[in-house]
Amino acid sequence: MTCWAGFAVQLLNNPIELGGEERVATILFSNIRGFTTFCKGLPPKELLKTSNKALSITSDIVESRQRGVDKYNGDAVMALFGALINGDQDTVNAMTALLEITSVLENMESGLSVYVRTTASIVVAGNPGSSNRMNYSVIGDTVNVSVRLEGLMRLYNASNIGREASMDDAPNLPIASSASSALLVSRSGFASSNY
Repeated sequence: MTCWAGFAVQLLNNPIELGGEERVATILFSNIRGFTTFCKGLPPKELLKTSNKALSITSDIVESRQRGVDKYNGDAVMALFGALINGDQDTVNAMTALLEITSVLENMESGLSVYVRTTASIVVAGNPGSSNRMNYSVIGDTVNVSVRLEGLMRLYNASNIGREASMDDAPNLPIASSASSALLVSRSGFASSNY
């Protein structure tokens, strides 16, 4: 049973509140490094073929761990571990997926490489949108931080990175940590370097 099929069964037995509910989840974002440069001069059909291959590989890796892709945005994938259905290995599965995505995509013939990052914390999971269009997703500070970690990855030329909460749940995996106070400054400072 796929993650989404399991979620459908859970939804039928225990409907999710329309306004959403708090859950602990690990969010994984993956996107192609240097995608803008990669696109230059490439015919649109060839670009679509290459990016679809990368998106498919990422999705297959996530779904092999019984978790779901939330959305695609250009070359980026947002995946949810623990938002649809909670499990005691959600963070470990997300971090393991992170390493596999990095390894597989960086060994593709296309020469593409990726930025992959995870954060784990409380999110609100539900159906944001309008009365005529809803989409199950998660929102919260941890989602915003996960998106913004790409800036640190560019700065430090890292292929993967995880926040402290993710690292604590998967201490034996070889992932760069973003927990250092030098990297993650206090959010109360409102400086442009905040993550």
